Amino acid sequence: MFNNTPDLNNLPQNQFAPFPEGTYKAIVENIMRLRWVNGQKEDLTHSKIPETEDDIIDIKYQIIEGAQQGRPFFDNLRLWHSNKTAANIAKARLKELLQSCNKDLQAQFEDLYNIPLMITIKHSKDVDRNGNPYVNITKIAPIPKNTPTGAPIDFPF
Repeated sequence: MFNNTPDLNNLPQNQFAPFPEGTYKAIVENIMRLRWVNGQKEDLTHSKIPETEDDIIDIKYQIIEGAQQGRPFFDNLRLWHSNKTAANIAKARLKELLQSCNKDLQAQFEDLYNIPLMITIKHSKDVDRNGNPYVNITKIAPIPKNTPTGAPIDFPF
C-alpha cells in the first residue's frame, strides 16, 4: 500500500474528538468576519462591505489550563441572520464576550485577544453525520477575582 509505511503507534490524542463538556479558562486567539461565497470562505474582517445574513463572526478560543490546554475551540456567531431568534442568540453571546473582556461595542476584534475568561461548553442533543454531538458555548464569564492560576473553578451554570 505504501512505499514508506507510516508509524501508526504512539499517536497524539485525537484533537478532533468531541470537546468534553465543562467550564474552561480560555483566551480569544482570533476573530474574523467571514462570508461564504461559492463554497469558499471570504475574509471580510477589515472590509467596509456592509454585513449580510450570510456573514458570520468566527471566534477562535484557545484553552489555557487543564487537560484540554492548548486545544482550540471555535464559535460562530450569525449576528445578521434572517431568523431573529438565531440573531438574538448570537448578539447575546457577543455581549457576554464583550462584558467578560470589559469592553464595549466600539472595541476592535484585536482588543479581545489574550484576555483570560471562562467558557462553559455543553453538548447538544443533535448530532452531526458522524454521530458526534454538536458542541456549543453556553456561557462566557470573566475569571473570578483572586483565583490562583491552576485552581479548579466550579461555576453553577
